[in-house]
Formats: sequence, C-alpha cells, structure tokens
Amino acid sequence: MPIHHAIWKVATQPQPLVESSLASEKLLEEMIVAAPRVLSEEWMLIGRQEDTGFGGRIDLLAMAPRWCAGLDRAQTRPHAARGSGSGT
Repeated sequence: MPIHHAIWKVATQPQPLVESSLASEKLLEEMIVAAPRVLSEEWMLIGRQEDTGFGGRIDLLAMAPRWCAGLDRAQTRPHAARGSGSGT
C-alpha cells in the first residue's frame, strides 16, 4: 500500500501546499547555494561542480562539524563523498 505525505500550511484553516516541480536541477542547485540552510543550518558549502577523481562530478560539496557530504551521488563512487568522520 503506497504512503502519501503532504506538507501543510499552518493556519486557522490548515491547507496542504500545492505540489509542483522545478524546471531544472540547476535551479535547485542555485537555490541551495543562495540559502544552504534549506538543507541544514550546520552545513557549510565548500565546493560546486567538484571533480570526484573517478570520472564524475558532485554538484555541491558541503561540510558539517564532523563530516563532508557530496550532494549529488550520480556517477560517484560511495567512498568519494565520505568525510574525515568516517575514517577516510
């Protein structure tokens, strides 16, 4: 059985927000660069369109207090996005 989730506008009369989509992945990337706290208040963006060294690219690279995260896993080997907190 499928599970449906919705995000609601909190008000006297709560209403679900209208579902929509972005025109492109690039637009999402630009939105995150402009306001990285959309993802996390702890993350600091340190790179954009970074070469992984394995023939791929990471759209955005961010650091948190204990680790580093690649924000695009497409064509990227899993260990390329691990940070110092994982022992690499």
